[in-house]
Amino acid sequence: MELKILKIFVPGEYGSGTSSICRRFSENKFERTITVGVDFVRKVIHYKENQFTIQLWEETRIDRFNTVSRRRNKYSSGFLLVFTPTERSSIEYIKNENEYIMSDTKLKKNVKYLIESKSDLCEKREVSKEEAIAVSKEYGYKYFECSALTGENVHEIVHCIMRDIIERELLSNNDKKYLTNKDRNNKCIIF
Repeated sequence: MELKILKIFVPGEYGSGTSSICRRFSENKFERTITVGVDFVRKVIHYKENQFTIQLWEETRIDRFNTVSRRRNKYSSGFLLVFTPTERSSIEYIKNENEYIMSDTKLKKNVKYLIESKSDLCEKREVSKEEAIAVSKEYGYKYFECSALTGENVHEIVHCIMRDIIERELLSNNDKKYLTNKDRNNKCIIF
C-alpha cells in the first residue's frame, strides 16, 4: 500500500483560529493555542484502500517568518485560508494572501478553500457571511464555516480538500483508482 503525503497550508492572521483548527483535526480536541511562525500536525487517513498522510502546515505570518514560511508553500498541494468573522483585519489578511498565491505559477494551481473559523461566535461578526461568500467567489475558492470549539465541519473540510487534491493530482495522471463516478458527483465525501 503506497503512502502519499499531502501538504496543506493553513495561513491565517494571528488569532484567527488556525492553531485550534489544526489541533481539532489531529487530536480531535479543542485547545486555545496560538502559533507564532510555522507549526504542523499530521494524521494518516485511509481512502479507497490507500493511505494518505495529511500534513496541515499552520502559518501565522509574522514578518521575520515570511521567507521561511513562503519557501515551504512551494511544496503544498492546497490551502485552507482561515479568517475569523469577528475581526475585519483577518479577511483583509486573506486578500493579501490571495495576491501572493496568485503571483506564483505553481501555487495558483493548488486547491484553495476559504475557511470561516469561530462560527460559534456569529453574534460578534465584523465580516458578514455574504461578504465572505463574495470573496470566495471572486477568488474561485470553496467556502466553508467551522468551529474548532464545537468541532463543527473541521474534519469534513480536511476530507473534502483531500478529495479535491487527489482528484486534481492523481486523476490528472489518468489514475482513476482513487475515485469512482459516484465520488465525482458528490459535493464532498464525509469519512
